[in-house]
Amino acid sequence: MVDIRPFRGLRYNTRHVDPHAVLAPPYDVVGTEAENELLARSPYNAAHVELAPGKSADRFGRAADVFRRWQKDGQLVRDEELTFYLYEQEFIVEGSRARRRCFFAQVRLALPQEGIVRPHESTMAGPKAVRLDLMRATNANISPIFSLFTDGAGRSREVFNQTALSPSVFEATDERGDIHRLWLITKQADIDTLVDVLEESTVTIADGHHRYATALEYMSEQPESDAARYVLMGLIDIQDPGLAILPNHRLIRTGQTTELTRSLSDCFEVLDLTDDLSDGREGAIELLEHVRRLADGPSTFGIIESSGRLLLATGRSFETLAEKMPSTISEASSRLDALVLTKLILGPIFDIDADALTAGAVDFSADAGEAYVATVDGDYSLAILVNSTPVQQVIDIADAGEVMPQKTTYFYPKLATGMVFNLLES
Repeated sequence: MVDIRPFRGLRYNTRHVDPHAVLAPPYDVVGTEAENELLARSPYNAAHVELAPGKSADRFGRAADVFRRWQKDGQLVRDEELTFYLYEQEFIVEGSRARRRCFFAQVRLALPQEGIVRPHESTMAGPKAVRLDLMRATNANISPIFSLFTDGAGRSREVFNQTALSPSVFEATDERGDIHRLWLITKQADIDTLVDVLEESTVTIADGHHRYATALEYMSEQPESDAARYVLMGLIDIQDPGLAILPNHRLIRTGQTTELTRSLSDCFEVLDLTDDLSDGREGAIELLEHVRRLADGPSTFGIIESSGRLLLATGRSFETLAEKMPSTISEASSRLDALVLTKLILGPIFDIDADALTAGAVDFSADAGEAYVATVDGDYSLAILVNSTPVQQVIDIADAGEVMPQKTTYFYPKLATGMVFNLLES
């Protein structure tokens, strides 16, 4: 049974800050250039805490000092009432405008083996260590974990629709033009409804696996703290029409590709589409369209070589691929493109196994054109374009008690950091 509770969130005081200047993406999607832009946007931008800028050993202490100063000086204020928070995002995805709603709550931590809060991806040691240092220093959840729940009766949507009839308490437009709105859910009947809905569901982590693993570690360090038994989550119904998953294309830095077609031939039919597609980035985008058209069939990948050659590799059949996959995994996992890629291509051909993936042997990009440039004009020897993972497949694999390779999914957009913070104290 999922245990959630309302909380007294810490929020930006819009009388003291420009709401359009203070939001930031979570730490794991911010590069150096974007970090500098966020820090320069406002002295109160959430990145000053979320990223703990700098390289020195005291960076987390300095971030915590900034966080405490904002509270002391009134840039951040804590709500008096116990509250759930409705969060709405309006955004452009693949050329269309979409809207997505979730709500923020404190969720009681549960070990993965309990089957209550289920991870769907593996984690890496480095990000967990950084997140733990920040949590220890701030005694807070700075950015929320993004998780999925099931509400077949739509009771949560009724609460959201009624709540959104009133003016929002916070609205901001970010640098991409995405709109972020926040409402307070304080009516006891609405709170009770959301608690009841989650009690009847499980929770599957969509984004924030490292933050969840960090929260478990923090809880083990604070055995007497009730607050440390809970973590900040944004919870979204899997039937929300705005729930979008983008592909995460793989970038491989080293590896010989001269015999790639022959190496793939046992499991895949390989077509050289170089002469049939446009030159440059446009060719990579067209290659991805070929991959997408075959999404319902056996696993299909687009391959960009550093020479500029563009290949389409399509599984010969579901049966052929399944025969080569480990016999101990579920059918849902055996048909997962990311796992087929790991087990049948990255491992045997490039000697990149699960441990190497965990250690960061592969980089990622959600943009096919960017992947082309990084390979043909950059430092990578190969890019592999993949289809996005369907939401139901994420749920099916979590139901089977299994996890995907990291970065299998890219739930878009990320939940913004700065909508609400969760202090780990009463």
